[in-house]
Amino acid sequence: MQNPLLTLGGSVMDLYTGNISLLAIGHEILKILQQDNIMDADNYKQWLGEKEYRLINISDNSNWTLRWAETPLRYMHLHPARYSEHTIRIKANLLKTAILSVKMNAQNVAEINQLRGEYLNLSPLKMISPGLKHIIGLLQN
Repeated sequence: MQNPLLTLGGSVMDLYTGNISLLAIGHEILKILQQDNIMDADNYKQWLGEKEYRLINISDNSNWTLRWAETPLRYMHLHPARYSEHTIRIKANLLKTAILSVKMNAQNVAEINQLRGEYLNLSPLKMISPGLKHIIGLLQN
C-alpha cells in the first residue's frame, strides 16, 4: 500500500489500498474533469446533479466519489467509493487501533489494550483479530 487514503462515514471508513499515489489519483481525476470542461464551481455543481455526487473510475479500476465541498476555494471533495476495487471498508476504531499499534510498536494484545485504553478510551480486546492483523500488516508495508 503506497498512500492510504481514508474517508470517514459514520463509524466506518473506506481505505484505498491500491498502488496509485495520491498525487497521481488527483491528476487522473482532474484530467477527466478537464476533458468534460468541468473546471469551475458552477459547472462542477451542475455536473454533480441532484444526487450531489458522482463516481469516477480511474486507471486501476478503482472508483472515486466526488461531492460538493463547502469551502469556497476548494469545492471538490473526493474520497474512495464504497466497495470499490482496491478499497476496504473498516470500522474507525479498528483502524485507529491499528495505526496506534504500528506507531507505538505494540507486539501483543496486552500492549494493544494498554494503548486502546490510554489513548483511545476503548475497551480491551480479548485477542488480536485477523482483521486487526491484516490492517496492521497493510500499514507496516
